[in-house]
Amino acid sequence: MTERATTAMTDFRLGIQEEPILEARVEEARARLKRFMEEYPHWTLKDISRSMQQFFGKQQENGRRMNTGLSPATLRNFLDGGGGVSLEAQANTARRILIWLDDREHRVSGEVKVREYESYKKIKYGIAQAATARQFVIIIGPSGIGKTFAAREFGNRYTSGGDYIIVEPYDGIRPKSFLRLLARALGLETRGSVEDLLIRIRGFLRETPRVIVVDEGDFLPPESLNHLVYLWNGIHIGIVIMGTQRLDETLRRSSLERVRTRRRLTINLNTARPSLGDIETLLNEAFEKSLVTTEAVKALATFASNYRELEMLIGLAKDVLKLNPERSLREIILEVGPRLM
Repeated sequence: MTERATTAMTDFRLGIQEEPILEARVEEARARLKRFMEEYPHWTLKDISRSMQQFFGKQQENGRRMNTGLSPATLRNFLDGGGGVSLEAQANTARRILIWLDDREHRVSGEVKVREYESYKKIKYGIAQAATARQFVIIIGPSGIGKTFAAREFGNRYTSGGDYIIVEPYDGIRPKSFLRLLARALGLETRGSVEDLLIRIRGFLRETPRVIVVDEGDFLPPESLNHLVYLWNGIHIGIVIMGTQRLDETLRRSSLERVRTRRRLTINLNTARPSLGDIETLLNEAFEKSLVTTEAVKALATFASNYRELEMLIGLAKDVLKLNPERSLREIILEVGPRLM
């Protein structure tokens, strides 16, 4: 047998041996992609195709860019059994799907246990209502409770990226500056008057709906809050405004009656009783982790009946600790706790 024939036979035998492995890879990718689409039905094949192409970008393998051959039609054919496509080609598509799915499932930084906390679940529920039911949602909660984390994780895990934007206004922002910030996040021209910006943004959102999440909503002036209502009216895009007690107090102004009557869901974490997990999270945000013991967490849970009280007690404890760094956090909490009772 010639050398060429021997090589060909070797390649043939290896192909036979690898065939079950390739078939298993294809079936795993097909099952996981179907499961992903069942769990997140708002993700279309077009969304997945666009996200995968963005994810692989200009990466190359064997001289070929990895973001090619990932059209919605290719993915549909793959899910339907891959008719007319070789096993090798299907396996190549499957491998990239698995890489992308692994990234979607594990890309979010932060401790997984945060997702188990009651406050996190409520925040995620509010954002999900805006994303799926296009509701106008207000989320009120103390700093450090996980509002920003939940918003970014939702965007990373459950949307295709382009249809979900997060904007963060700054202290002292003016109405026109906020509209320019929003236009920039949508990829629109930022020049023009307030009226020009509103018309441009609303026209774009009418044709290409997006979920808009406003973090640090405390900094929004009343006029900007009314602008968000204007954008929501008639289009009914999903809007989420997140902030602290300061936002809640702003919304109570008589000039914001339109905002109060339009909001479809308000999640106020300040009035809920904190879980032990949430208390531990906030203590770790405020103090060195070595100071946060189980006893300190339980002591704080004894006095804080809602998140607003929890935030106040942590503030008092920080002040006392500065003057008495040698004392334990539990001891300080037991001292300041009765002040709220």
